[in-house]
Amino acid sequence: MSQSSLLTNTTNNNNIDIKTTGSGSVVHAVKIHSSGLFEAKQGAIFNEDSNDLDFRVESNSYAHCLFVDGGNDRVGVGEDSDIGGLFRVSLGDSGVTGVDAGGQGIVIEDNASGGLTIATPNDAEGGIKFADPQDNDVGRINYDHSADAMFFMTSGNEQLRITADGKIGFKESSPEGSDGSLTLNQAGGDTQIISMKSSDVAHSITSVAEADTYAFIEKRKRCNWRFANSRYE
Repeated sequence: MSQSSLLTNTTNNNNIDIKTTGSGSVVHAVKIHSSGLFEAKQGAIFNEDSNDLDFRVESNSYAHCLFVDGGNDRVGVGEDSDIGGLFRVSLGDSGVTGVDAGGQGIVIEDNASGGLTIATPNDAEGGIKFADPQDNDVGRINYDHSADAMFFMTSGNEQLRITADGKIGFKESSPEGSDGSLTLNQAGGDTQIISMKSSDVAHSITSVAEADTYAFIEKRKRCNWRFANSRYE
């Protein structure tokens, strides 16, 4: 049996049914309820021919609660103007007329203070991950709610942590000291742990430090350290 379409009006509920028949059975394709509810039984495709046509869903407060711009390849939530970005969430017009080409995946906009919220339970982590073909979380910015600590990762390893009491640890997940203290962990490294540079400095003692380094702190042997600096005219 070849496939055909049937248009029926069910008298009991005053619904409109669009049905297709094929393989000896009747399948509901679209139903329009008397309340105005639209039901696509087998899924729906809009603008399959890629015409310059738009699709809009209106809410109580937003005329363009969902807006698909067929001509400019944009999806907007709360706004229909085009400032760039494949997906744009707008709570108000910021006045920005275009976004940088390197940041057009998602655009978040507001006419006052704006932001992005990542919400999780208080014993979980929330974060942003950076991926490449070799590693799907090569970089991270995470907040650990169970410890109230924020940490940053590069190359898959934690490099910086800020604890709940403001201690900062570089390559140290448990920084020591009083609140607001700084811990630097260079593991077995023997070179400078702190270097101070200036473009006004150009010395010739490059066997000790780079030409623009005017002071540094480094570990010496096992338990010794030294602070070195020089005067330049």
